[in-house]
Amino acid sequence: MPVVGYPTPRDPIGKSRVSPMLLQDKLEILQTDRWFSQLPEPILAAVAQVMKAQALQDGELIFAKGDSPTGLYCIVSGNVKVCSLGGDGREHLLAYLETGNWFGEISLFDGLSRTHHTYAAGHTQLLLLPQKDFHAMLAIHPELYPLILKLLCKRLRLTLSYIEDAAFLTLRARLAKRILHLTEYYGKPSDQGIRIGLHVSQEELGKMLVTSRQSISKELSQWQKEGVILVEYGHLTVRDIDKLKVYSQKRK
Repeated sequence: MPVVGYPTPRDPIGKSRVSPMLLQDKLEILQTDRWFSQLPEPILAAVAQVMKAQALQDGELIFAKGDSPTGLYCIVSGNVKVCSLGGDGREHLLAYLETGNWFGEISLFDGLSRTHHTYAAGHTQLLLLPQKDFHAMLAIHPELYPLILKLLCKRLRLTLSYIEDAAFLTLRARLAKRILHLTEYYGKPSDQGIRIGLHVSQEELGKMLVTSRQSISKELSQWQKEGVILVEYGHLTVRDIDKLKVYSQKRK
């Protein structure tokens, strides 16, 4: 199902997006992965053997809400947006997944359709562990179960954290927490402070926090006057991270 403002996939099962990758390269990615690196080498080699590499352009649809599950994805490079549409047709940006994250695990177990739309944010390379191979691996190597359970638990904790923030924190606090998160993953020291290397617009921040771009702009403008951040086109620089941490704790 196409989403307004985003391109439709070139191919619903991704055959046109297959990108060549050496087996050794896939194995090295798994060996340094925070989840799969805990497995014995023979299991890693078996997983690497069946994984398929995909290359996507900025804004390209990976899978849409309602699609049948195809497998478990790992972000090798780039980023992935997880989105949903409200009843009014407006898009909500639910998550921004960075390099090293895995996604698509929910549908692997219940066999139901995909729960959200996912898009490449910038040029992105993925590794796909196909669903049939995933279940075959679990049958042969039950050692995989604890890792997948940890992944599911982490996702659940994060989801509950977002729900709690929405219920108890002000918009200012939620925005501060999101910028601190972006600083942790994408921040690089600069003469002005810590510059967030990821291009995130005020509209996208608004979609993440389910509010208007105008509300985001109002907060950012105030923080810039206070010397907390520096606002540039598509980029933010954090100048006073301690003050931002104080803002992130403000409850309703």
